[in-house]
Amino acid sequence: KNWEQLDGPIGAFVRTMPWRHFGRKNLGYLFAILHGAEYFFDFDDDNFIKLDEASGEPVEILPSTVALDNVTVVMLGPTAFNHHPIMKPSIPAPSWARGFPLEYIKDKATEGQAAFRHSMPFVSKSGSIGVIQFLADGNPDVDANHRLMRPLPMTFDNSEDATSILVPKHAYSPYNAQASIHTQPALWATLLPTTVPGRVSDIWRSYFAQCIFADSDLRLVFAPPKIEQIRNEHNFLGDLTAEND
Repeated sequence: KNWEQLDGPIGAFVRTMPWRHFGRKNLGYLFAILHGAEYFFDFDDDNFIKLDEASGEPVEILPSTVALDNVTVVMLGPTAFNHHPIMKPSIPAPSWARGFPLEYIKDKATEGQAAFRHSMPFVSKSGSIGVIQFLADGNPDVDANHRLMRPLPMTFDNSEDATSILVPKHAYSPYNAQASIHTQPALWATLLPTTVPGRVSDIWRSYFAQCIFADSDLRLVFAPPKIEQIRNEHNFLGDLTAEND
């Protein structure tokens, strides 16, 4: 409330943020940026970081090196990329993320093919990593149609052979605000729209951001699950209605 009384652009921005909307997270992003954040780990209250089997401590989330090792580079024709199949879900096909266009869920061409693996620096001449989206095991971020029609719980490949996936430059794939890292060059891309239902605010954000990523040499990476989602109670039909926005 004190911020709402400020003069200038910060106060004006705070006053536009609606209460009881997912987009109010924007105030947390603004606070972190003003205090010099280098990374954001954007997560939800029903997501839990997995524990290391040996130490019993939470696994590392923020990158500890200047590169991601063994990132799978994907070849893809269409502009829509469904990252679920290449990350090996435990349930039979089809499977897709919240926000993926439903008309393409059975289109094999959107699944892409693994071309090769390489280490990807966070900053390089070929582009910087803007967002790392971790998948989640258990009750992951899928849409209401998926929840109503497909079995749960489900998991994704987290074996020693599991790798992160680099989304092709020309392609779009929805990512969320439930278990993602924004690096410093992409902190601007955390801004959540507040003129749409909170259920889809982060999805619209992801598509808007990727439009600019393409012109800013920023890349989107999907990473194997380090998160277990134990989902809060939801009304599936309410989610279905909100996701139609």
